[in-house]
Amino acid sequence: MKPQSVTEAFGLPLALLDGFLHPSMEEDQEQARRGRLQIRFGILGGIVAIVYSTFFFAIQHFWGGCIVAVSGLAIMQVPWIIRQTGNLTLGGHLLGAILLFGFAALCAVGGGLHGYANAWLAAVPVCALLLMSLRGALIWSAVSFATVVGFSAMDMADVEFLKTFDSARESSIEAASHIGLLIFLSLLGLLFEQTRMEAFARLQESNARLAEANEELTDLNRQKNEFLNIAAHDLKNPLTIICGYADLLRELESPTLKQIRDQSAEILRSGNHMLEIISNILDVRAIEDGEVTLE
Repeated sequence: MKPQSVTEAFGLPLALLDGFLHPSMEEDQEQARRGRLQIRFGILGGIVAIVYSTFFFAIQHFWGGCIVAVSGLAIMQVPWIIRQTGNLTLGGHLLGAILLFGFAALCAVGGGLHGYANAWLAAVPVCALLLMSLRGALIWSAVSFATVVGFSAMDMADVEFLKTFDSARESSIEAASHIGLLIFLSLLGLLFEQTRMEAFARLQESNARLAEANEELTDLNRQKNEFLNIAAHDLKNPLTIICGYADLLRELESPTLKQIRDQSAEILRSGNHMLEIISNILDVRAIEDGEVTLE
């Protein structure tokens, strides 16, 4: 049974999203899995960002709306870049940079670590671990850690961060931020689980094809052994005749011309029989190798 696609819940055809995969990724299942994950995250993450930017604009949080909108539009470009370049390392670093920039900018205009966007910075390492290679994930985890340390140092130095929204809207913004973070992480987990299920399904399909191929090879090996047994049996009889007549000729002290001709004829007949059998075997092999065209 094919697993239900998370992307289909958002009304996006799975085939359309897979169309962003670079052709080179189809040959490597792990590359294809990570590519699908980055592509779907880019499109769905961009859609969620646009929805939240609309909310921020509606409550007159202009800077927050602009940051989220720009970040969302930038994330949605990643699938196109992957389609053109096939470079998942580049796609992963772009996603990490966009997420870190967006969340850090929201902290800068939303009250720093005491604002509504501080928890989003902690989501960057999680996204990095799921979306890119271990090396890339460690790099962006370190950068995220350094960013949080930087905000903490400024906070301890009593640096006042901007709050570019009406204080009366702060509760609504914090609630929306917490709900958004929950949706964001849930979406990320669902996308990862979806790609894992698809990769597992493809692995099972490949294993089934491999098992079928092994059965065919086993059957072909059995047929080959049977064929060799038949060929060996068919070659044994003429070889026995040849050896027998050759031995008989050797034992004759003064063979007559008639004896030599008769026994040589038997040897020749048996030799021709062997030659015919070997020729048939070579013809069968040539047909199997496609070297002979039958009409």
